[in-house]
Amino acid sequence: MMYHNRKAVYSLWLIVIFCLGSFFASVIAIYWFPTIPSDFSRSKRLLAFVEKELPQNSTLVFGNSIGMDGFDGKLFSYLSCIKNTYNLCSPGQNQLESLLLISSLNKSPKYVVHFFNSFELANQDYLSGNILNNYILAGYQPSHFVKETFLITANATNFQKTKQTKIQTAFYNRWLLTNYINVNFRNLLRNDLKLEKLTTELYYPRNYTTRLNDQQLQALIKQNNPTKALYNLKIDSIKIEIIKRTAAYLKEKNTRYIVVFTPLNPELINFKTGYHASIDSFCNHSKIANVRFVNFSHLLTKDQFVDHLHPSENGAIQITSELAKKLNECYSRP
Repeated sequence: MMYHNRKAVYSLWLIVIFCLGSFFASVIAIYWFPTIPSDFSRSKRLLAFVEKELPQNSTLVFGNSIGMDGFDGKLFSYLSCIKNTYNLCSPGQNQLESLLLISSLNKSPKYVVHFFNSFELANQDYLSGNILNNYILAGYQPSHFVKETFLITANATNFQKTKQTKIQTAFYNRWLLTNYINVNFRNLLRNDLKLEKLTTELYYPRNYTTRLNDQQLQALIKQNNPTKALYNLKIDSIKIEIIKRTAAYLKEKNTRYIVVFTPLNPELINFKTGYHASIDSFCNHSKIANVRFVNFSHLLTKDQFVDHLHPSENGAIQITSELAKKLNECYSRP
């Protein structure tokens, strides 16, 4: 009897050790990923709210935390011919993740403004199974457009993985754990973050509010400077094809598509003058129907950033004002 009790205790301890090992392995594994994908929760919550009474002449803005900190929807609506502007940017929302959300709109806005880093056009960081699974767990289902478009970048098995149960998918991607660590890690590094705005702010969800001191800034600059000097933008043809398809998709819905390349901090010295010129050339010569490209890569000075990446409030005013000015030149006032 005692032998069986002891065996049961040993078995229980083995189960506990296995569970703890799996937990810590998941924690460590997260930091092996090159990026932590967006969980889509902010955009889903705000889209559900906005789409209840989405005005006809409305604008939805997508992008990552640079767009969150660099664009004021209320100021833009005041300055431009484009009214009722909602900022649906979220932390970690890269170019292709934004397109997943754009394709999930139940109603058609008049304009979609899409902020992303210009160098995302060169990165071959296509959608992975991890991002697609997070998309499913947030309550979305890939549309026919998504499947047809993104299969040119990813193996079909990425879509097959989304057929798993939610529990299986959550375990596979460590979804809840990823989100928990993502938020707390950001808070640990930057205790000035205003993360409560993620769930409530529709116009200017500014998270990064305090300018780093010189020592902190230089550490981030050193960490994030490109390893090689980038004199020009080597554009990936698949990324351009995705933009073309997205523009055509939005055109069918009578929605205009505006792509804005976000500002780069001049302190990131390996982005040379030629790099900015190559983006200007791309924007000026691209002939993609229903797309208006705007290059803000060299718009701001180093004093208009709070860190290596995020614009200050003054920087946001300039970005918003310049975009309003450019689009007023293209689209007449109603």
